[in-house]
Amino acid sequence: MVSGREPVRHRTGGWSWAGPAVVAGLVLAPAGGCTTERSSVANPPKAHEAPLPTVHYSFGTQPPPWTKPLNEAGGADAAGLAMGPAAGTARRFDSHLDVFANGRPIRVAPGLGVDGRLLSEVRTRGKGILVVASSDPGKRFTLGQVFMEWGVRLEPAHLGGFTADAEHSLTAYVDGVERTGDPAMIALLPHREITLVYGAPPRRIPTSYAFPRGE
Repeated sequence: MVSGREPVRHRTGGWSWAGPAVVAGLVLAPAGGCTTERSSVANPPKAHEAPLPTVHYSFGTQPPPWTKPLNEAGGADAAGLAMGPAAGTARRFDSHLDVFANGRPIRVAPGLGVDGRLLSEVRTRGKGILVVASSDPGKRFTLGQVFMEWGVRLEPAHLGGFTADAEHSLTAYVDGVERTGDPAMIALLPHREITLVYGAPPRRIPTSYAFPRGE
């Protein structure tokens, strides 16, 4: 849990649902048939890797749209992410994030982790692509760090202004498979498709994403 920090300021706006481009390139599975396996979000490190960082953002409880924060450098620092004028090259890969609330897609803000000419080790491009570029080959990264940069609350029962209750669940999927545990601890890995669903699920849960060639 993060304590003693002020909420990240965002630009204002109304609901901004993602259009068809959000699901372009996705391979989808029926929402009711993709949970053939349940497993923990834990991803044990390999011998050369560091443990997963534990990062939770307890502010950011506003409803969507969740836009790019005004202070990207502050969010990256709070998430334990290095920021500099050039991207790291020792480790470079893409993951993908989809977010749904009550059956409708929510746009993942592009440009997270980019502050002028400074680039974070984890940043977002358009269409929910998460770019990981680090000079430390053993460093590991989590979904919680993305949401810290985004300034949006992500905890086991909370997604931004949404709270899980008897009628609304918060469910995480990795490559179309439901994951139990803390969604903030889901590791970012090459070509991993991560989906968060609050309330009623979409008709189909993404199982993969068609990344640009060469990435």
